[in-house]
Amino acid sequence: SGSILLFVLFLCLAVAIVAQSVCAVVLCAERSVVDESVGRRCLADRDQGLMTLRQMALAAWRPSPWSVVWDSTACPDATGPVEGTLRESEGDADWTLEAAVRQEPTVSAPAVSAWVERGRDGIDLPVAALVAGMVTAALGRSEPWLSVENVGGGEEAAAGTAVGYVVGAPKEPLLDDGCTLAEMRDPWRLDPGWKALESSSAIEAQAAARAEAPEDGSNGGDDGGGTPLVAVAPGPQVVLLGRDAGPGIRLSDGPRGTPEQPVLALMIGGAELDARDLGDLYGVVVIDEGSLLLDGTTVHGAVFVTGSVDFGDNGRVVFSRSVLRWATDRSLRRARLVPGTRWEGME
Repeated sequence: SGSILLFVLFLCLAVAIVAQSVCAVVLCAERSVVDESVGRRCLADRDQGLMTLRQMALAAWRPSPWSVVWDSTACPDATGPVEGTLRESEGDADWTLEAAVRQEPTVSAPAVSAWVERGRDGIDLPVAALVAGMVTAALGRSEPWLSVENVGGGEEAAAGTAVGYVVGAPKEPLLDDGCTLAEMRDPWRLDPGWKALESSSAIEAQAAARAEAPEDGSNGGDDGGGTPLVAVAPGPQVVLLGRDAGPGIRLSDGPRGTPEQPVLALMIGGAELDARDLGDLYGVVVIDEGSLLLDGTTVHGAVFVTGSVDFGDNGRVVFSRSVLRWATDRSLRRARLVPGTRWEGME
């Protein structure tokens, strides 16, 4: 009987050990899943903080002190606010800054940093002086409505070449020396990827909010929700007109540009742009699904219109390859987190 009691005692002890081990494994597994989930949320919040800093650098390229740049406390699984700063990097401060974010040590001890790089970009446009569905002019007009600027300047300088594309080519186009006109099969359309610029009002609203933020660099209580964080913004010489501007738009209050600082007038949404009687306009006019009135205006640059272009009595396009190059290379601003520069660890 003593042996049986001893055996039962050891059996109960073994069952207790096994049960305790199973419970410990289950608890550890559940805790590891929770820790993994919290860690992923912390990482996502820090990444969101880096994107906010990227947008802040796009709106205002300058260092900023530590401040709350992302706060997800409204979410059920919130991990707490994320602080961030922009500071000078080891590279060229004119083109790169270091973005760093951190959370409370009780939430997550490591800090994350990465380089932010800014650059120039532009919209995708044809290498042409004029693209339109149809071209019209006043009856009896004899002056050419398409010409090309002199290469190198001066009266004796040789003129360059300019090519225009239309769907319905006129029988007797009014072209200056060095200009040709070709016929297209389908109307030109702006690349769909660049139509996102129509939401630039959100971009400009973000930039204005950053500009009006307190001097300590805080984001004015923004919880990071609502406006999407993007990495592109129009340059200072870009005029954007969207669908909500109305059926007829007058281009009169915007900048006229100069040969050194041209402008880009971009309209999306199927309206008619009235650019009459502006004199000399140095820049590129882009109208997607719309038309253009140019009587009394000389565009030194290029014109791209889905619909028709009405030159009237004396409207004209003087093709400038340098202005077109500016629009396709430097009319927009970009900022990105540089790949390979991300660092995470204790500060």
